[in-house]
Amino acid sequence: MAQEEKSIIRSLLEPTIALDELSFADVEEGTNSGNFRGDKVQKTIGNLFPMIVINDYIISEEELERMTIDTTGFIPLITIKMVLSQTSTFVSKAMPKDGDLMNVFVRARSNEFKPIRNDYLITNVSTSKSVTPDGHGMSIIIGGELFIPNLYDERIVAKNGSSYEAIKEIAQDLGLGFASNESFTADEQTWLCGNNSYYNFIHHITDSSWKNENSFFQCFIDIYYHLNFVNVNNQFSDQVRIDDALVDTLFSQDTLEGEEIALTIDRKVFTNITDKQGTPMWIKKYAMINQSSDLAKKYGYKMHCEFFEQNTLEKWDIFSEPLIVESSENNKILLKGRPNEDFYKTQIKKRWAGLQYSLPEHNVHDKYLYAQINNLMNNTELKKLQLKIEVPRANFNIYRGERVPCVLISVGDPRKTPYLQGEQELSEGGDLSSPTAPVLDKFLSGYYMIQGMVFSYKTRNPDLPEDRAFFSEDIILSRRVWPVP
Repeated sequence: MAQEEKSIIRSLLEPTIALDELSFADVEEGTNSGNFRGDKVQKTIGNLFPMIVINDYIISEEELERMTIDTTGFIPLITIKMVLSQTSTFVSKAMPKDGDLMNVFVRARSNEFKPIRNDYLITNVSTSKSVTPDGHGMSIIIGGELFIPNLYDERIVAKNGSSYEAIKEIAQDLGLGFASNESFTADEQTWLCGNNSYYNFIHHITDSSWKNENSFFQCFIDIYYHLNFVNVNNQFSDQVRIDDALVDTLFSQDTLEGEEIALTIDRKVFTNITDKQGTPMWIKKYAMINQSSDLAKKYGYKMHCEFFEQNTLEKWDIFSEPLIVESSENNKILLKGRPNEDFYKTQIKKRWAGLQYSLPEHNVHDKYLYAQINNLMNNTELKKLQLKIEVPRANFNIYRGERVPCVLISVGDPRKTPYLQGEQELSEGGDLSSPTAPVLDKFLSGYYMIQGMVFSYKTRNPDLPEDRAFFSEDIILSRRVWPVP
């Protein structure tokens, strides 16, 4: 069954940003040309090895040591490390200067998926000292940010309408696409950008966006040049629905159909079940990220928004606390201190938000200042406890903001498996005494929202040192409530 309609983030506008031309010369079609490995250069480039070009210089496989594309923030960031072991031509020909771009191409193993094709503004470069007087042995680290022309230009502009309409219009102004799981917000006003950048203006509008008590919002630019405006609360529910996905395997002998890797239909579920090993849905490794107490100290478990409203000449005090999935307080862990303790009730913060000049006499919508606290508290809650999973290759089936299920099991762990078996026997009344039977980890399994992905390329697979051209992807997953162990 497909996921709920309200949780699907759809592209509503296509980007119009013009990218640099990116091409290479295949001196003999059908051969292994230059430093690129594979049966055909046009099939290999961007697949086994990312194509990276700076000032018309194609970084070779021997020079590139690693690459990461981080999509966990507002705008995608890239970092590469290259080592000039054989020639220092790059320094003389293509060393980045002011305003230079890094052209990047990473393709999926099938044309069914849209490849990553980005231009990044180079923002920082650092080098080591060379080993030889000719520059050999120099290491170069280059960082960049997805290039969006005019994003940081200061301007004076006004946008009339709701936050949804204003952000959609800004996307058009910047040549970005627009994607959302919403169709409207209830916050019509005139949004003012006075000698400020669109970067700051987008954040300002998102912070004050409002639909109703059961909504809160995030905004970010993805690797496909879409400005995403997401009602995050739509991504959390108790509905159990799973989409299909197109999956390929990563074994050395793949099934080919013409020029393409053969794909199969499978369920879009991340899992560590060994049957999925070799597919981009397989959880190769995982880690936990816990910032709960640290964030609680900073923001509290409840925050009061205090402001003076000019229309009524009254001081308002409205509190906000994070939303939860309905009825989850009965059988789930809420991140509000230890079970059976209520110390969280006294950890309350107050924030003076200033003056509000509300419509109709003035300009802003009536939830303008309160929305800032509501969006802050709910988005902060999703950072408290997160699951980070690593999957092989880049998974082109998923997108940031999507709601996805994870299934983690334990097999043969002499301490963990008996514990999980005992829990399952208690809850289901079954006999799971076999030590080799797979047992569901109910604490980690469930539905999550994808908060962002980090694509990585390294010249050596840490698990198989003889394996070159190693792609992987880390996916940051969030959930609002957790099962009781």
